[in-house]
Amino acid sequence: LMTAACTQTGSASQGGKVFTFEGDNYCPMNDKVCASKGVVTIVDANTRTFEMWGPGLDGKVFKAMEMTYTRKK
Repeated sequence: LMTAACTQTGSASQGGKVFTFEGDNYCPMNDKVCASKGVVTIVDANTRTFEMWGPGLDGKVFKAMEMTYTRKK
């Protein structure tokens, strides 16, 4: 278990529904700071997704996480 700050900057798509961020964060798999990418997508009025990519131990980028947020009705 760990906690670490992830610092990223980014921009929104033309329609304001997709937010893409890039930056650096601590990677516990290889014990160093690595480049990362995050994407927040507004799917509809009640749903958001968050995806995060980073390098694996082999150096290849992979999707490390995907979350879906749904508003409680």
